[in-house]
Amino acid sequence: MISESEKIYYHFLNVISESNFAILSILKKRYGSWENIWKSNNYEFVREELKTRLKTIPLIQERKRKLDPEKVWERMKKQGIELIMEEEENYPLSLKEIFNPPFGIYKLGEFDDKPKIAIVGTRKLTEYGKRATKKLATEISQSGMTIISGLASGVDTIAHQSAIEQGAKTIAVLGSGINQIFPPENVGLAKKISNQGCLISEYPPETIPARHQFPARNRIVSALSIGVLIVEAPERSGALITANIAIDQNKEIFALPGSIFNQKSIGPNDLIKQGAKLVSSVDDILEELSDRDRMTLSSEKNSKSNLENLSADEILVLKTIRESENISMDKIIEKCGLGTQKTIEILTILELKNLVSGGKDGYWIL
Repeated sequence: MISESEKIYYHFLNVISESNFAILSILKKRYGSWENIWKSNNYEFVREELKTRLKTIPLIQERKRKLDPEKVWERMKKQGIELIMEEEENYPLSLKEIFNPPFGIYKLGEFDDKPKIAIVGTRKLTEYGKRATKKLATEISQSGMTIISGLASGVDTIAHQSAIEQGAKTIAVLGSGINQIFPPENVGLAKKISNQGCLISEYPPETIPARHQFPARNRIVSALSIGVLIVEAPERSGALITANIAIDQNKEIFALPGSIFNQKSIGPNDLIKQGAKLVSSVDDILEELSDRDRMTLSSEKNSKSNLENLSADEILVLKTIRESENISMDKIIEKCGLGTQKTIEILTILELKNLVSGGKDGYWIL
């Protein structure tokens, strides 16, 4: 666990250092905590470790004198943005497992535990690429998986939009602060994503987009997924950087085949040659999923289908059980007010639909 004061000081140092994670890492190793770093004024040793003259050090010292950590923290909190540190239980486990996990991630919206597929590709798609991205993103969303991407123009945008249209959750990992959306034309889409999924960044809210931040965010896109789908990508592109990162992270690699005459298909075609799974529909992705991921999706799909066909009385009983796990039949009858015979019939139906289970110790949700 980590105290709120530690989170406040980390956020403050992240802001005043302009997310210079190399410096923050050295300082953390020396002082052990973010509060100790804030209390100290001796940062000169960092120059020696990095063997370079750093303008960031005097900048940190100057901003420390001018800014108040509490006020900087409150400004972030007022925007509804949450900071999750690596030491916390709700920090994604898959992020902890990578070589250089973020010290913390800023989040706006709700994260979920569903299997996630990253969809990445070029900003300038062909018509084939547009149609294929929409088709695959739609099928992936309908399968119960969550789409994760980088909110860039092109493939990312279509992937996010397709998920939103299906009423599914989607996650956008940003190479900027959460309130500095790039490209600007995706501000509206970002708002929808935060309402229907979440926005994530390792950079503080005020951070403007910068070229070096986008390749860095790709490691997070890959880490949070169980596999990465590359749609269209020329020989040198950010999407292929993500694919290479995903390979290093032992993720499944999927690729959309394309024409040998299309420069934007060079990337995915080469990946297929190297062993990536050729994808023409979501079934090709589902075939590669682990048994655990298949069971998760199957359970969610069956549950969703069953819930859509429930009567008002069945929903009432289900809700009553959900609110009090291991609740006795007598208590269910008492709370629902449907009578003994009717309640027993409904419980039988819910068990047959694999929504609840019961025994001498009571009933619980499956």
